[in-house]
Amino acid sequence: MSGWTRRTVLGAAAGGLSGSVAGCSRPTGGAIDGWPLWRRDPARTGFNPEASGASEGEPVWTTRLGVAAGPPVVTSAGVFTGGERVTASNRASGGIRWEYPLFFTTQEALATSGGWVYAVGRSTLLSIDSASGQRDWFETNDIWRYHAPTVANGRLFIGMTKVKYSTSFDARVIALGLDGAIKWKTPVGSNVIPPFGVAVKGNRVYAARDRVTALDARSGRELWTFTEPSISSFGDPVASEEIIYVAATRPTDGVPAGTLFALNAADGAERWRIETGLSPTPPAISDDGIYFGADQVYAVASDGSIDWTYGGNQFVTASPSIGGVTVYLGGIDGRVVALDAATGDRRWQRATPGSLLHAPAVYGDYLYVASADGYLMAFE
Repeated sequence: MSGWTRRTVLGAAAGGLSGSVAGCSRPTGGAIDGWPLWRRDPARTGFNPEASGASEGEPVWTTRLGVAAGPPVVTSAGVFTGGERVTASNRASGGIRWEYPLFFTTQEALATSGGWVYAVGRSTLLSIDSASGQRDWFETNDIWRYHAPTVANGRLFIGMTKVKYSTSFDARVIALGLDGAIKWKTPVGSNVIPPFGVAVKGNRVYAARDRVTALDARSGRELWTFTEPSISSFGDPVASEEIIYVAATRPTDGVPAGTLFALNAADGAERWRIETGLSPTPPAISDDGIYFGADQVYAVASDGSIDWTYGGNQFVTASPSIGGVTVYLGGIDGRVVALDAATGDRRWQRATPGSLLHAPAVYGDYLYVASADGYLMAFE
């Protein structure tokens, strides 16, 4: 891989840290443990059907992380956030268990799987033991920047954008084994402005920015692409078995307007679109609907018809999250809002100390949010 400069696996002699994982077997399947990935699962649905979330919205604890935090991921092992450092916090109390410095404030999402945390620090990818905070292996290069890893089918899938010697922001998707070994890498566009995440469903990987691309997850082979001349940029995709949902931005003379596209997963053909007054967030999807924020909050049926809307311009900057039958929203004004998924009626609303730029995490009867001002909060 061009620009790859170093790969290190730490053994027992290196400060007592964990040993090499090369050739080791890591857990790769089983039931999803809570909210282990950004937007919960590899498909980025933002839906936890097994959790109710915070029905009353009562604050349980607030932890000051000290720096802007990335989106929280939550498992039985704790709450994990990225940013200038990876932080592991206790789910019940918010107490910090360990921290690992990343040296760059990237606010990129983490991925957890089988007792490991996978984190990115710009051009470095790390594997960290979730119990001890000890680094296991890392990869680094001097050209490409990593974004929002996900774990699926026993592999890591990561979006990459060029960070040096280029003004085009060329993008690739890379697949690695859980030991850091590269499996494949595929170009997926140019003029791709970071951040840049991918969705994985079945044996397909989906990426989007100047176009929407479907790749074979095993080989990296391009399967189809979708383009639209009226769109300046596509957002991160969300995948179901049959449909890929992609939020997009349309250029205007003022505030950018937007469109939500529904595409056939099989061939990329457009099924329907909804145009909005502001750029939409990537949606959260459940068995009952599709939910996203733009000039207002939208609930949409699978055929593209609008079931309900909520509010006016709420400045919803984070993708929604769904716990059971409740939709949770975070906004730039720092408010957390809980809506009934069926009706759009507001169940509760709470203020937080800082702007909420990332999707909340739903675990059991708790809701976790991380703010741009460096606060991590739990609601019950």
